[in-house]
Amino acid sequence: MSIVKSFNIFLDSNNVKSGSTGDNIQFNLARNGINCEDGEQIRLNLQHFNMYRNWYNVNKYNSNLTLTNTSSAATVEVNHFTIPETNYSTVGDLVNALATALLTALKESDDTKNPVINSKLPSTVDGNSNKMIEIIIGSPNHGLTAGELKLTVDISNDGFADDTGELLGVPGSFIVTIVDDSKIKFAAHFPAQTSTEQYVYIKTDLGNQNLESSTLSNIKGGNHHSEDIVHSNILGKATIANDFVNYDSGNSQEYYIDLSVKHLASFRLFLTDSKNRDLPKKSNQNADLGNKKFTAVIRIDVIKRFEPQKLQTKLPESNLPGTFLSKVNMPLKQ
Repeated sequence: MSIVKSFNIFLDSNNVKSGSTGDNIQFNLARNGINCEDGEQIRLNLQHFNMYRNWYNVNKYNSNLTLTNTSSAATVEVNHFTIPETNYSTVGDLVNALATALLTALKESDDTKNPVINSKLPSTVDGNSNKMIEIIIGSPNHGLTAGELKLTVDISNDGFADDTGELLGVPGSFIVTIVDDSKIKFAAHFPAQTSTEQYVYIKTDLGNQNLESSTLSNIKGGNHHSEDIVHSNILGKATIANDFVNYDSGNSQEYYIDLSVKHLASFRLFLTDSKNRDLPKKSNQNADLGNKKFTAVIRIDVIKRFEPQKLQTKLPESNLPGTFLSKVNMPLKQ
C-alpha cells in the first residue's frame, strides 16, 4: 500500500448557505472533485477540529425531574420541574440548585405547607466529598406517609434519551425516606457528576467501513446495548474542555474513513453528542444565525491498494486476407 497523492482541505462552517447550519453543513467540491483509479481508494483523515463550547453542561438533556404527591392533601399530584441550566463547578453547587428547585416543586405540590431546606448537604459540599446526593427537607407536620411522595428522573425527553439520572446518580427514582413528621430525606443511589458528555462526535454522510456500539447512534435510548456493534457514520470525536471543543491528531491515522466510491464531489459533516442528539442550543437560530460553528482540517489521501490485473491475452490472428484480424487487404471504409 502506498499514497499516490495527499493534500489538506481546510473547513469553516461559518456563514453557511440555506440548507446547512453551523453544526450540520454540506461541503461541495465543485470543480475540485477527487478521483481515484482502479486499485486505488480515497481516504479522509481528521487532522484538526475546533469550536467554542457555547452550551451548558447541565442542559435540556439532563435536567428533568418529576415530583409525584399522592397524598390526600396534594394540590398538584404530578409536577414536572427542571434544574437550572448552567455550568456547575462542583457537585455541591449542583445539589444546592436541585434542592432549591425541589423545594419550589414541593410548595406547588401542597400549597398548605411551607417546606424549607433542613440540611447543609454535608456529603456534597466540596469536590473532595463522595458526591452522593442527600437532601433533607423540613416541613412541620407534613402528614406524609411512606410511598406518597416520589421523586423520579426523566428517561425520555420529547423522544430523546434523557441523562438526568446519569447526572444525579439516580437510576429511575430517588430514595425517599420519611424521617419523622417534620423531615423528608431524598437520597441518590450513586455518586453524582457535573456533566454527562465528554465528547462531540463529528459525523459524515459518506459510506465507509467503520463500526460503533449501537448506543452511539440511538437517539431514543431504550433497549440498545453497547455490546451490539453496527455500521458507523462517525469520522472522529473531539474532547469537551472548558470553553473549547478541540481535537488535534497525534498521528496521521487516529480518525479516518476509507470510501467505497471512486469519485468524491461533496460530503456532509454534522455534530452530535454520544446519544446521536443535536448539540444543545437555546434556539434553532443558534446554529444558523448564531455562533455554533466549527473549523476543521481533513487530509485527503489517494491510496494505491493493489496493481490491477489487466488483460494479457493477445488478439487472435487470421491468415485470411480482407479480414480485420489479418489486417491484410482491409476493405476501404465508405
